[in-house]
Amino acid sequence: MEIIVKLDRNFTPENVQIFTTEEVIRNQVRDLVHTMMDEGKDGPVHGWVMSDIVAEVSDRFGKDMADFAKTYIVVDVCGIG
Repeated sequence: MEIIVKLDRNFTPENVQIFTTEEVIRNQVRDLVHTMMDEGKDGPVHGWVMSDIVAEVSDRFGKDMADFAKTYIVVDVCGIG
């Protein structure tokens, strides 16, 4: 079976965004951070622990992304710094 996809869009620099691998991974880390925060808030503890989130990010993405996650949580999510 052959699947043919027809694109009826006019792709221009204004409506297309290209991401680097680093940007894609950072977006995945941000998504994981927010998912874990939401799960923590919805769970029996009704909260989350930054060290648990950073450890999970480190396991999945490595130490560099764990450092990024910690900074993201402190600066962007909590507004400290």
